Amino acid sequence: MHKPVVFLDIDGVLNSKQWYAHDAASHEGIPPTERKLWEQSIDPDCVQRLNRILQQTGAVVIVSSSWRKKHALSEIVSILESRGFRGEVEGATSANGTLSRAEEIAEWLAENRPPGAVYVVIDDELTSAPPTERVVSPSNQTGLTDKDVERAIAILTGTF
Repeated sequence: MHKPVVFLDIDGVLNSKQWYAHDAASHEGIPPTERKLWEQSIDPDCVQRLNRILQQTGAVVIVSSSWRKKHALSEIVSILESRGFRGEVEGATSANGTLSRAEEIAEWLAENRPPGAVYVVIDDELTSAPPTERVVSPSNQTGLTDKDVERAIAILTGTF
């Protein structure tokens, strides 16, 4: 039996405009390293919400974020773990420049899961993934909220 899957975007999901405004004010005058900048871009509260989804559903993460084009998967995991992530990252969608993110997700599912596999896409920009009822779209103003968490859990447990 395959575990449920969370296709995870990062920007706008695990951070937000609200977080950047808060974070910039709290780190004034501290010259960060590049790695530290990436870590600071992640809101620990949003990470805890993601953890709640994974803990309550037994889901694993597949990174579909554009971060996979800039960072090795192991580095993404390390950055997330530095901000409190406690889940399992099983892999990433391909970073094929000719496919849309929705097509990359569909390709990953076709290659790695049987038809009818349980999954949710958490992405602030993706609204056209088939089927759209499996997409949770946080606001890039707030990132992942408790309401988003409830919807993702409902999708993964079949109660939506």
